[in-house]
Amino acid sequence: FLYGLAIDDGLVHSASLLVDAPQSFGDYRPANFDPTFNGPVTVAEALRLSLNVPAVDLLDRVGPERFAARLAHAGLVLQLPRGAQPNLSMVLGGTGTRLEDLVGAYRALNHEGLAGTVRYRPDAPRQERRLLSPEAAWIIREILEQHGRPGQRDDAFDTGGRPRVAWKTGTSYGFRDAWALGGTARYTVGVWVGRPDGTPLPGQYGAITALPLLFEVVDSLPRRGADVARRGMPANVRMIDICWPLGLPPDPAAPSLCHETHEAFTLAGTL
Repeated sequence: FLYGLAIDDGLVHSASLLVDAPQSFGDYRPANFDPTFNGPVTVAEALRLSLNVPAVDLLDRVGPERFAARLAHAGLVLQLPRGAQPNLSMVLGGTGTRLEDLVGAYRALNHEGLAGTVRYRPDAPRQERRLLSPEAAWIIREILEQHGRPGQRDDAFDTGGRPRVAWKTGTSYGFRDAWALGGTARYTVGVWVGRPDGTPLPGQYGAITALPLLFEVVDSLPRRGADVARRGMPANVRMIDICWPLGLPPDPAAPSLCHETHEAFTLAGTL
Protein backbone atom coordinates (compact mmCIF):
# COMPACT_ATOMS: atom_id res chain seq x y z
CA PHE A 1 0.00 0.00 0.00
CA LEU A 2 2.88 2.37 0.80
CA TYR A 3 4.62 1.77 -2.52
CA GLY A 4 1.33 2.24 -4.36
CA LEU A 5 0.71 5.55 -2.62
CA ALA A 6 4.25 6.69 -3.45
CA ILE A 7 3.64 5.81 -7.12
CA ASP A 8 0.42 7.86 -7.05
CA ASP A 9 2.38 10.76 -5.55
CA GLY A 10 4.95 10.60 -8.35
CA LEU A 11 7.74 9.90 -5.86
CA VAL A 12 8.81 6.62 -7.47
CA HIS A 13 8.21 4.27 -10.37
CA SER A 14 8.73 0.52 -10.35
CA ALA A 15 12.46 0.78 -11.09
CA SER A 16 13.36 3.81 -8.99
CA LEU A 17 16.58 3.53 -7.01
CA LEU A 18 16.27 2.77 -3.30
CA VAL A 19 19.17 2.00 -0.98
CA ASP A 20 19.07 -1.01 1.32
CA ALA A 21 21.85 -0.13 3.75
CA PRO A 22 22.06 0.85 7.43
CA GLN A 23 20.32 4.18 7.94
CA SER A 24 19.15 6.17 10.96
CA PHE A 25 15.88 8.07 11.05
CA GLY A 26 16.33 10.19 14.15
CA ASP A 27 16.68 7.67 16.97
CA TYR A 28 15.12 4.89 14.86
CA ARG A 29 17.54 2.50 13.15
CA PRO A 30 15.65 -0.31 11.41
CA ALA A 31 17.27 -3.55 10.28
CA ASN A 32 16.09 -6.21 7.86
CA PHE A 33 14.45 -9.46 8.95
CA ASP A 34 17.49 -11.05 7.37
CA PRO A 35 20.47 -9.29 9.01
CA THR A 36 22.18 -8.66 5.66
CA PHE A 37 21.69 -5.69 3.33
CA ASN A 38 21.36 -5.60 -0.45
CA GLY A 39 22.71 -2.16 -1.35
CA PRO A 40 21.08 -0.41 -4.34
CA VAL A 41 17.72 -1.97 -5.30
CA THR A 42 14.72 -1.08 -7.40
CA VAL A 43 11.29 -0.38 -5.94
CA ALA A 44 10.06 -3.71 -7.31
CA GLU A 45 12.95 -5.61 -5.68
CA ALA A 46 12.49 -3.83 -2.34
CA LEU A 47 8.79 -4.71 -2.31
CA ARG A 48 9.17 -8.34 -3.35
CA LEU A 49 12.05 -8.95 -0.93
CA SER A 50 10.29 -7.17 1.98
CA LEU A 51 13.31 -4.95 2.61
CA ASN A 52 12.77 -2.88 5.73
CA VAL A 53 15.08 0.11 5.35
CA PRO A 54 13.78 1.19 1.90
CA ALA A 55 10.20 0.95 3.20
CA VAL A 56 10.96 3.12 6.22
CA ASP A 57 12.82 5.61 4.00
CA LEU A 58 9.80 5.85 1.70
CA LEU A 59 7.34 6.21 4.59
CA ASP A 60 9.51 9.02 5.96
CA ARG A 61 8.92 10.87 2.67
CA VAL A 62 5.18 10.06 2.37
CA GLY A 63 4.49 10.82 6.04
CA PRO A 64 3.23 8.33 8.67
CA GLU A 65 0.14 10.37 9.58
CA ARG A 66 -0.95 10.72 5.96
CA PHE A 67 -0.31 7.03 5.29
CA ALA A 68 -2.37 5.95 8.32
CA ALA A 69 -5.18 8.30 7.31
CA ARG A 70 -5.27 6.86 3.76
CA LEU A 71 -5.49 3.31 5.12
CA ALA A 72 -8.22 4.31 7.60
CA HIS A 73 -10.23 5.93 4.81
CA ALA A 74 -10.10 2.61 2.94
CA GLY A 75 -11.33 0.71 6.03
CA LEU A 76 -7.96 -0.50 7.33
CA VAL A 77 -7.83 1.07 10.79
CA LEU A 78 -4.47 0.46 12.48
CA GLN A 79 -4.32 -0.36 16.18
CA LEU A 80 -1.44 1.57 17.71
CA PRO A 81 -0.19 1.19 21.29
CA ARG A 82 -2.06 3.34 23.78
CA GLY A 83 -1.04 6.98 23.43
CA ALA A 84 1.11 6.36 20.33
CA GLN A 85 0.88 8.38 17.13
CA PRO A 86 1.56 7.04 13.62
CA ASN A 87 5.32 6.66 13.24
CA LEU A 88 7.91 5.04 11.00
CA SER A 89 7.77 1.65 12.77
CA MET A 90 4.18 1.08 11.60
CA VAL A 91 5.30 -0.03 8.12
CA LEU A 92 7.36 -2.84 9.72
CA GLY A 93 4.54 -4.14 11.90
CA GLY A 94 4.64 -1.70 14.80
CA THR A 95 0.85 -1.70 14.80
CA GLY A 96 -2.00 -4.19 14.89
CA THR A 97 -4.72 -4.94 12.38
CA ARG A 98 -7.52 -7.41 11.75
CA LEU A 99 -7.31 -10.12 9.13
CA GLU A 100 -10.62 -9.19 7.52
CA ASP A 101 -9.65 -5.50 7.28
CA LEU A 102 -6.33 -6.44 5.69
CA VAL A 103 -8.07 -8.70 3.17
CA GLY A 104 -10.59 -5.96 2.37
CA ALA A 105 -7.78 -3.51 1.64
CA TYR A 106 -5.73 -6.05 -0.35
CA ARG A 107 -8.75 -6.50 -2.60
CA ALA A 108 -7.92 -3.09 -4.08
CA LEU A 109 -5.00 -4.56 -6.04
CA ASN A 110 -7.41 -6.57 -8.22
CA HIS A 111 -10.33 -4.13 -8.25
CA GLU A 112 -8.88 -0.95 -9.73
CA GLY A 113 -7.72 0.46 -6.40
CA LEU A 114 -11.03 0.05 -4.54
CA ALA A 115 -10.83 -1.59 -1.12
CA GLY A 116 -13.91 -3.40 0.17
CA THR A 117 -15.54 -4.51 3.39
CA VAL A 118 -15.73 -8.28 3.85
CA ARG A 119 -19.35 -9.44 3.56
CA TYR A 120 -20.62 -12.56 5.32
CA ARG A 121 -24.04 -12.67 3.63
CA PRO A 122 -24.87 -12.31 -0.08
CA ASP A 123 -27.48 -9.64 0.68
CA ALA A 124 -25.12 -7.51 2.79
CA PRO A 125 -24.49 -4.08 1.21
CA ARG A 126 -21.35 -3.73 -0.85
CA GLN A 127 -19.01 -1.08 0.56
CA GLU A 128 -16.05 0.14 -1.51
CA ARG A 129 -13.56 2.92 -0.79
CA ARG A 130 -10.69 4.32 -2.81
CA LEU A 131 -7.25 3.21 -1.61
CA LEU A 132 -5.09 3.61 -4.73
CA SER A 133 -5.56 4.79 -8.28
CA PRO A 134 -6.39 2.00 -10.75
CA GLU A 135 -2.97 2.50 -12.34
CA ALA A 136 -0.96 2.26 -9.10
CA ALA A 137 -2.98 -0.80 -8.06
CA TRP A 138 -2.16 -2.45 -11.42
CA ILE A 139 1.57 -1.72 -11.05
CA ILE A 140 1.76 -3.10 -7.50
CA ARG A 141 -0.21 -6.21 -8.49
CA GLU A 142 2.06 -6.76 -11.48
CA ILE A 143 5.16 -6.51 -9.26
CA LEU A 144 3.73 -9.01 -6.77
CA GLU A 145 2.53 -11.41 -9.47
CA GLN A 146 6.09 -11.58 -10.79
CA HIS A 147 7.05 -13.33 -7.54
CA GLY A 148 5.89 -16.57 -9.13
CA ARG A 149 5.38 -19.46 -6.73
CA PRO A 150 8.20 -20.58 -4.43
CA GLY A 151 9.96 -23.67 -5.74
CA GLN A 152 8.25 -23.49 -9.12
CA ARG A 153 9.56 -22.33 -12.47
CA ASP A 154 7.14 -21.53 -15.27
CA ASP A 155 9.53 -23.01 -17.84
CA ALA A 156 9.86 -26.29 -15.92
CA PHE A 157 6.29 -27.03 -14.81
CA ASP A 158 2.90 -27.00 -16.48
CA THR A 159 1.38 -23.95 -14.80
CA GLY A 160 -1.14 -23.11 -17.49
CA GLY A 161 -4.16 -24.02 -15.38
CA ARG A 162 -3.17 -22.14 -12.25
CA PRO A 163 -4.29 -18.55 -11.67
CA ARG A 164 -1.81 -15.70 -11.38
CA VAL A 165 -1.48 -14.67 -7.73
CA ALA A 166 -0.18 -11.37 -6.38
CA TRP A 167 1.04 -12.48 -2.96
CA LYS A 168 2.84 -11.05 0.03
CA THR A 169 3.89 -12.57 3.35
CA GLY A 170 4.77 -11.18 6.74
CA THR A 171 6.13 -12.37 10.08
CA SER A 172 5.60 -10.32 13.21
CA TYR A 173 8.13 -9.53 15.91
CA GLY A 174 8.81 -12.53 18.12
CA PHE A 175 7.18 -15.00 15.68
CA ARG A 176 3.71 -14.25 17.06
CA ASP A 177 1.98 -13.98 13.68
CA ALA A 178 2.54 -15.49 10.26
CA TRP A 179 0.66 -13.81 7.43
CA ALA A 180 0.04 -14.47 3.76
CA LEU A 181 -2.18 -12.37 1.50
CA GLY A 182 -2.91 -13.20 -2.10
CA GLY A 183 -5.18 -11.93 -4.84
CA THR A 184 -6.30 -13.32 -8.19
CA ALA A 185 -8.60 -11.84 -10.81
CA ARG A 186 -11.62 -13.20 -8.88
CA TYR A 187 -10.58 -13.85 -5.28
CA THR A 188 -8.67 -12.27 -2.42
CA VAL A 189 -7.42 -14.67 0.24
CA GLY A 190 -5.82 -13.97 3.60
CA VAL A 191 -4.21 -16.49 5.96
CA TRP A 192 -3.13 -15.83 9.54
CA VAL A 193 -1.36 -18.46 11.64
CA GLY A 194 -0.66 -17.91 15.32
CA ARG A 195 -1.85 -18.57 18.85
CA PRO A 196 -4.95 -16.83 20.23
CA ASP A 197 -3.07 -15.66 23.34
CA GLY A 198 -0.27 -14.12 21.26
CA THR A 199 2.52 -16.32 22.58
CA PRO A 200 5.40 -16.92 20.14
CA LEU A 201 5.83 -19.85 17.80
CA PRO A 202 9.61 -19.76 17.17
CA GLY A 203 10.55 -20.52 13.60
CA GLN A 204 7.09 -19.67 12.26
CA TYR A 205 7.46 -17.55 9.13
CA GLY A 206 4.74 -16.23 6.84
CA ALA A 207 6.52 -17.71 3.82
CA ILE A 208 6.87 -21.14 5.44
CA THR A 209 3.71 -21.49 7.52
CA ALA A 210 0.99 -19.34 5.95
CA LEU A 211 1.95 -19.16 2.27
CA PRO A 212 1.49 -22.89 1.49
CA LEU A 213 -2.01 -22.66 2.99
CA LEU A 214 -2.73 -19.62 0.84
CA PHE A 215 -1.87 -21.47 -2.36
CA GLU A 216 -3.90 -24.50 -1.28
CA VAL A 217 -6.94 -22.27 -0.83
CA VAL A 218 -6.40 -20.40 -4.10
CA ASP A 219 -5.97 -23.64 -6.08
CA SER A 220 -9.14 -25.12 -4.56
CA LEU A 221 -11.38 -22.25 -5.72
CA PRO A 222 -13.40 -22.35 -8.96
CA ARG A 223 -11.56 -20.79 -11.87
CA ARG A 224 -11.96 -19.71 -15.48
CA GLY A 225 -9.59 -18.98 -18.30
CA ALA A 226 -9.49 -15.25 -17.52
CA ASP A 227 -8.03 -16.01 -14.07
CA VAL A 228 -4.86 -17.35 -15.69
CA ALA A 229 -4.36 -14.72 -18.41
CA ARG A 230 -2.29 -11.63 -17.82
CA ARG A 231 -4.47 -8.54 -17.74
CA GLY A 232 -3.79 -5.64 -20.07
CA MET A 233 -1.87 -2.56 -18.99
CA PRO A 234 -4.04 0.51 -18.22
CA ALA A 235 -3.83 3.30 -20.77
CA ASN A 236 -2.17 5.65 -18.27
CA VAL A 237 0.60 3.18 -17.38
CA ARG A 238 3.65 3.17 -19.63
CA MET A 239 6.63 0.84 -19.83
CA ILE A 240 9.79 2.93 -20.24
CA ASP A 241 13.44 1.90 -20.45
CA ILE A 242 15.45 3.74 -17.83
CA CYS A 243 19.18 3.99 -17.29
CA TRP A 244 20.15 2.40 -13.99
CA PRO A 245 20.70 3.75 -11.40
CA LEU A 246 19.74 7.30 -12.47
CA GLY A 247 16.13 6.33 -13.26
CA LEU A 248 15.96 8.53 -16.36
CA PRO A 249 15.71 7.51 -20.03
CA PRO A 250 19.03 6.82 -21.79
CA ASP A 251 20.40 9.77 -23.76
CA PRO A 252 20.16 8.88 -27.48
CA ALA A 253 23.08 11.21 -28.12
CA ALA A 254 25.34 9.36 -25.69
CA PRO A 255 24.26 5.70 -25.52
CA SER A 256 27.65 4.62 -24.20
CA LEU A 257 26.97 6.42 -20.92
CA CYS A 258 24.21 3.96 -20.00
CA HIS A 259 25.76 0.66 -18.96
CA GLU A 260 22.58 -0.95 -17.57
CA THR A 261 18.90 -0.47 -18.36
CA HIS A 262 15.72 -1.51 -16.56
CA GLU A 263 12.13 -1.61 -17.73
CA ALA A 264 10.00 0.61 -15.51
CA PHE A 265 6.23 0.77 -15.06
CA THR A 266 5.47 4.48 -14.85
CA LEU A 267 2.31 6.41 -14.09
CA ALA A 268 1.59 8.78 -16.98
CA GLY A 269 5.26 8.52 -17.95
CA THR A 270 6.38 10.29 -14.76
CA LEU A 271 10.06 9.70 -14.02
